[in-house]
Amino acid sequence: MYVTRPLSGYKKSPADLSLPPPEGPNSGILVIQDEEPKCCMNLFKTDMIKDLPLPQNRSLELYYAQGFHPMRELHFFKVLFIPVLNQPLSSNQYYAIYPFGKDRGEGYTSSKEDETDMDPCCFSSCSNDVKPQRFDPKNLYQQYQIDLHRKLVNISGGFVANSMATDGCPPDALWRRGWKLTCSTAQEFELGTPKPSRTIYYEMTLEQRWEQIFVKERNKEHDIGNAVNVDVVVQSEVVAVVLGGREGVCDEKHVDDDGVVWFKSVNNVGEERRVGVSLAIVERMKWEQERVGWVGGDEGKVRVERVEVYGGMGEWKKFGCFVLVERFVLKRMNGSLLVSHEFKHTHQIKCKWE
Repeated sequence: MYVTRPLSGYKKSPADLSLPPPEGPNSGILVIQDEEPKCCMNLFKTDMIKDLPLPQNRSLELYYAQGFHPMRELHFFKVLFIPVLNQPLSSNQYYAIYPFGKDRGEGYTSSKEDETDMDPCCFSSCSNDVKPQRFDPKNLYQQYQIDLHRKLVNISGGFVANSMATDGCPPDALWRRGWKLTCSTAQEFELGTPKPSRTIYYEMTLEQRWEQIFVKERNKEHDIGNAVNVDVVVQSEVVAVVLGGREGVCDEKHVDDDGVVWFKSVNNVGEERRVGVSLAIVERMKWEQERVGWVGGDEGKVRVERVEVYGGMGEWKKFGCFVLVERFVLKRMNGSLLVSHEFKHTHQIKCKWE
């Protein structure tokens, strides 16, 4: 999961680029361009990106020139660069993702050099260009180190991409040296904007509440004394997906080979909804919970056994036992709920006497 940081802060303190992302597995930093491009010598504003790190709240278009004048051709590619998980921004490591179209959400993927027909250093790209593949944050062939194109004069900017896989050859859009980036604003990329119904990003929040797991009303004829025995089995983990505008408890899940956890819910009329969540997100949620004492139990169930004694004045009428529930909520940027994941902390118990 990612946190956001303003680009202006890194311009003021470049050393902060070397700081690690937040504690815990599968964490990263999204860079937010919070300042408009400035005029160059009071002549014009530029939408060219000429330096690192790359912003994640702008629509980026990569382009390169091929051939010589007057036959030169320009080739354009829409691409979303997301910093690689668990790496500082100074590493300049990025995933390259298709932001639009039929390949939306899939990754630009390197081919293997031993599978290509020619050396990628020649004037032609790898002839066996790999088609877009489902994005997997652990796939080195979908990770790239982006550097500035070092040459004597680089006024117009330019970048170089190298695959993080030792035998990887970047796809056609990335393998050439000196490709350039332009940026523009688009609602799909804005964070915290409620307007678009389909956005690039999702928001994850953590909620807390107390949930009643046991209740007992006093029967004066049978309940003698002030002790109550609590013995109840608690479902320690509950996932719900939105189906028809309502949350439905997940009744099935599985993990595919690409590191996606699929949750399925079926309502009472047989309608089915499947939602895929990256395994990296699920692992991070469980890490957050386990570090504060959450226990999953056998087959996701934990038995709570305890004896509570009333110590107040007079007679008690009703007793309730509550467990702390922490709920991760995954929403679209327009606020609509997609999936929720609850963790019940059976080591955090609160009792109430009336």
